[in-house]
Amino acid sequence: MQKKAYLINSETKTVSDITIDDYTEISKNIGCEIFTTGTHLPNEDTIYVDDEGLLINPKFFFMVDGCAHPFAGNGVVVGADEEGESVDVKTKIEDIWAMVKFMSPFVAKQYFD
Repeated sequence: MQKKAYLINSETKTVSDITIDDYTEISKNIGCEIFTTGTHLPNEDTIYVDDEGLLINPKFFFMVDGCAHPFAGNGVVVGADEEGESVDVKTKIEDIWAMVKFMSPFVAKQYFD
């Protein structure tokens, strides 16, 4: 069953609506082999990111309000229910836009030094 989600594309600096059927589509949309939880939002939505993003000579980054460091590559925002199963994203897309800041490698590097 398709679930409403958002793609945070750090290369094009956009946040867009997507749908996913299962967890394998998270990695396809991020553009990676292994993904991990980047952060949980207060309403149980989760932002997934490339688990190896910093290892592959990243060129594009984004940061989420409340997080201590930027994420390399893209992200996918998906909702979760009480059992941790994926459901439609609850956060409004304009709220994701407001909490995401795109940045260059130069700016992102300052967080890792």
